[in-house]
Amino acid sequence: FFSVGCWPCEIAMGRADMVKKASKKRVLEPEPESEEEEVEEEEEDEEGEEGEEEGEEDEGEDEEEEEDADKPIVSNTDDADDADDEEEEGDDEEDDDEGDNDSDNDDEDDDGAMADDFEMDGSEADDDEEEEDEEEEDEEEESDDDDDAKEAKKAQAFQRKLNKAAEKERADDMRRDRRAEMDSDEGEEDEESDDEIRDLARPLTVPKMRQRIAYVMQVLADFKERGKGYSRSEFLEVFKSDLKSVYDYSDWLLDRFAEMFPPAELIQFLDANDTPRPETIRCNTLKVKRRDLAQTLIKRGVNVDPLEKWSKEGLVVYESSVALGGTPEYLAGQYMLQAAASLLPVIALAPAENEKVLDMAAAPGGKTTHICQMMKNSGVVFANDFSRERLKALSANVHRLGCSNVIVINYDGRDIVPVCNNMDRVLLDAPCTGSGIISKDPKMKMTKTLEDLQKVSKLQKEMILAAIDACNYKSKDNYIVYSTCSVLIEENEAVIDYALKKRQVRLVETGLPFGRNGFTKCGRFRFPPAMAMTKRFYPHIHNLDGFYVAKLQKYGQGVRPGKWFKKEYKQKPLTKKEKKEKKKKSKGKKEPEYRPAPENKRLSREERDALLAAKRAKAEEEERQKRADVRKRIIKQKERAGKLGDGDRPAKKARKGDKGPVDPSTKRVGFDTDISNFQEAVKDADQSSGVRVKKSRREKLLRRKR
Repeated sequence: FFSVGCWPCEIAMGRADMVKKASKKRVLEPEPESEEEEVEEEEEDEEGEEGEEEGEEDEGEDEEEEEDADKPIVSNTDDADDADDEEEEGDDEEDDDEGDNDSDNDDEDDDGAMADDFEMDGSEADDDEEEEDEEEEDEEEESDDDDDAKEAKKAQAFQRKLNKAAEKERADDMRRDRRAEMDSDEGEEDEESDDEIRDLARPLTVPKMRQRIAYVMQVLADFKERGKGYSRSEFLEVFKSDLKSVYDYSDWLLDRFAEMFPPAELIQFLDANDTPRPETIRCNTLKVKRRDLAQTLIKRGVNVDPLEKWSKEGLVVYESSVALGGTPEYLAGQYMLQAAASLLPVIALAPAENEKVLDMAAAPGGKTTHICQMMKNSGVVFANDFSRERLKALSANVHRLGCSNVIVINYDGRDIVPVCNNMDRVLLDAPCTGSGIISKDPKMKMTKTLEDLQKVSKLQKEMILAAIDACNYKSKDNYIVYSTCSVLIEENEAVIDYALKKRQVRLVETGLPFGRNGFTKCGRFRFPPAMAMTKRFYPHIHNLDGFYVAKLQKYGQGVRPGKWFKKEYKQKPLTKKEKKEKKKKSKGKKEPEYRPAPENKRLSREERDALLAAKRAKAEEEERQKRADVRKRIIKQKERAGKLGDGDRPAKKARKGDKGPVDPSTKRVGFDTDISNFQEAVKDADQSSGVRVKKSRREKLLRRKR
């Protein structure tokens, strides 16, 4: 029944709203605290402010979250109601302001209307002013109550924070105590374990063997100060035995590795053999560029990167969501699955266009297709392999990669010379024990034996001689590259040294920008200084498979001549004067004839027996001559001393009429001439006669003066 725009009605409605608001806020007001608790909170607040001034900024967000969590569920709806109430109050205040402005402008009209409707008196207007004053006082009291509630909540949150900090300190103290107890227990255990490790004769478990390996390495690094109680050889024996049991290597193989590497590097090498190498592919530039291939593979979900600066075709594969051997790009011959180390021999060979190249052990075709790729399908490439089964994979890869200049043949590499000769370049990736690819074939650690190494080494020597004979020394670039996927010296430097002694070849630089130099001295092996031009690659240094690459150049045909040819070959070119003098000296002298080295043919039984009989006869003759010389020396010494008896006179020479042969070297001496007692008899005779066989330098000088 209230009329719209009547300000007394609006005041009445505002009072009703204030009553509602007060009833709601009573629900949100916290319980009153006692005076003692307030004093304690104030003291704790002062202490907390001093101790945690630095942490207030970082933990401001935590406080807000805690305040929100501590509020009751009703607070969300209440906040919304409070917001609505504040909006209504704002509207009321605006209406009041508008009413005041209207009353100031039109006092007479308003008073007349209000007198007609309610018949207002002056006393009622005064009552309305008092009511407005009371409403303002109530609003101020309510705002004060809200500020007090907020301060109380802040104090509670700060108190909770202090309690949490105290709990954290207690937990830290407990942890420190526990750690101290654990450290004391571990210290006792460490002392016991150190005693076990230092006792070299005690058997240990595998984890403790690793600790003992580290301890032995430290001792060997500073043996003078730390190697007390045991010799160096004993430490090395324990070191090798622990490595054998930890890494599961055969005795002979680990001994070979121990000769090649120092102890610290040996452990790195063995650890690298247990970790796989990154997978790599070679881009076929006959069909696609490396950049385009990488983009297509990335779209298929293969994470690839360029290999290294030394390779223009290689790509490293980190991850792949598809099988690399089943992609359309692989089937189209755009790339070849190939290890990074197997790219090195072809890079060292450096074949040029329109040349004749021989690959003596070509299957499965990675290096053969790489050669064709570098020659741009020009010239001729002879791809040979001894195994017929492996030729299938070789021919398949040649066709898939689009190599049109390849001739596939099936011969024994040792008998390839009558078929393939006059080659410009020859590549021999010889069969080996595979000691450089243990990460791919861990069984090799225990399956390979020393006999296998000897057989493979012999085969490699025969094959490298055939490779040298197949190369034409008159060609412009007559190079032979020898490579193996092994790191053993018997398969690498020893084979190259054998070839240098048997054929007219010399070592040249490989052209590879990295890699360790070959051994010139290692253990019992000694090689010429030129062996340093060969290259070695290790998994723990270059992150590649273990590999060896050597490059030879041929300067003559046939077997290497003898010593006289060495001297003539090593001489510098002579001047005109030297040539004239040499001609004068060489007049009337014959040059030595060239005699090739005898071939190592297998002798028959009769020839071997005859050779042994001749050696025995020669040895007996030398021994007889030696005895005769000793007798002559003894008799001369007795004659000088004047103590030669009648029985010691030498026998007369045989005359023509005497019967039977007489040995002119036989003398009638006074002691037994049996060979077994010969030396003892000589000593007894010297002592009895008083003759000194060995005279001092002083006696000789005195005798000369006399």
